[in-house]
Amino acid sequence: MTRLRHSILILVAGSALALSPAADAHGLLQLEQLQQSNVAIPMWAIGGAYAASPELMRRLRDLTASGQGRPIKVAIVAQSTDLVDATAYYNLPDAYAAFLGDLMRSVVHYHGDLVVVMPNGVGYFPSRSLPSGTAMRSHMRDRWDVDSLLRTAIRAVVLVKSPKPENSSRSRFAIAGLGGLAILSAAVATLAVVRRRSHTPSSEVEHHSDVAT
Repeated sequence: MTRLRHSILILVAGSALALSPAADAHGLLQLEQLQQSNVAIPMWAIGGAYAASPELMRRLRDLTASGQGRPIKVAIVAQSTDLVDATAYYNLPDAYAAFLGDLMRSVVHYHGDLVVVMPNGVGYFPSRSLPSGTAMRSHMRDRWDVDSLLRTAIRAVVLVKSPKPENSSRSRFAIAGLGGLAILSAAVATLAVVRRRSHTPSSEVEHHSDVAT
């Protein structure tokens, strides 16, 4: 999908949202839900035989609750029909995260993090160097197994809220640098001792030899 087409879709979607309260009729169900809550799930998972686990929903909502740091919202997509008219984004979590994230930023002025969870992986907006794709694949029993997607969403949100990977890398480099400095200092000290011994005056050596005799 080209960047131009992506931008056009955002403009069309934004216009549709402004003109009609029934956002789901234009493939914007997730946007409508995320205006009211931090977690958007398929309509069929809200109640009935395939309802999402209340415990998992509570854990996810607690994780995304307002607090320290940037706000986080999550969109769960289990089936292509959950996207209504935007089915072209199904199983393209990165692309849909970029589309929905841009739409939320331009239409409802949301400037936090967005996590999109689909059966084949996770997408982040803004884009992040975090596990996605097969590394975050939800092992669903069937296409109604929304709880597997919720578990994946919980893992993804925890990763987003964790300390930045680059900070951890800096810490590892700093520790490695201190270790290398210690080794270098020990080597210099050893070399100094060896050099002092190699420059000991011969008369002193002879004196010690005479004393020993």
